[in-house]
Amino acid sequence: PNSPMRNEEFYIPVLDAMLASPVLEEIEKVRPKARRELAQKNRIGTKALNFNYTLASGTQGSLYQQKSDYTLLFINNPGCHACTETIEALKNAPIINQLLEQKRLTVLSIYPDEELDEWRKHLNEFPKEWVNGYDKTFAIKEQQLYDLKAIPTLYLLNKDKTVLLKDAPAQTIEEYLLISPHAAHTRAHATPLTPHGFPASFFQRQAQVFSSASKRADCLSVASFCPLAEGSTGVAEKTQP
Repeated sequence: PNSPMRNEEFYIPVLDAMLASPVLEEIEKVRPKARRELAQKNRIGTKALNFNYTLASGTQGSLYQQKSDYTLLFINNPGCHACTETIEALKNAPIINQLLEQKRLTVLSIYPDEELDEWRKHLNEFPKEWVNGYDKTFAIKEQQLYDLKAIPTLYLLNKDKTVLLKDAPAQTIEEYLLISPHAAHTRAHATPLTPHGFPASFFQRQAQVFSSASKRADCLSVASFCPLAEGSTGVAEKTQP
């Protein structure tokens, strides 16, 4: 799940072909079927699935209650090295801090697991401007609302909760916000955009990120990725490029 070249939009047609294949037995289609169903959820351009969360104070809320121009959904585990790296990257991103200050971005940090004592011990690592909650009913994992094959995971949503970026690294989130028309007035000089709405520098930088990341071995946790069928909860810890 950590491959920098992984692209679900290319992977879904492969899964479709496997499911339609007359060569494969039905038992051989169990795993591609489960992966296909998970890949279909929260695709770019679709509305993100809603869920409820609980704050440390006991106050409850939901994803759809966020009213800012953007919502950055950050699903993470306390003490995870890659999660700590991502927290630091987001905390030190000027565009994210600017949009937070302007109330135009909400960072919604969600803990999806059961060890609440561990989660509470790490609360001081998160900026007070973020919304930091946990999934009290474990719906995200048990209903597989979001793909958690690797932790952390970041989703950038617009005001309508349409997915703009799925499972993207922090740097990609930052660069997207920098060239977004809605964020343009936070910069003194807006970068000219291509007909697709992105500057060439964005794609050039992503190529550099992928090239650099592909040279690194992916670090899997002891409870590493093993989604043999729908319902698997194996999770790998991500490394940051």
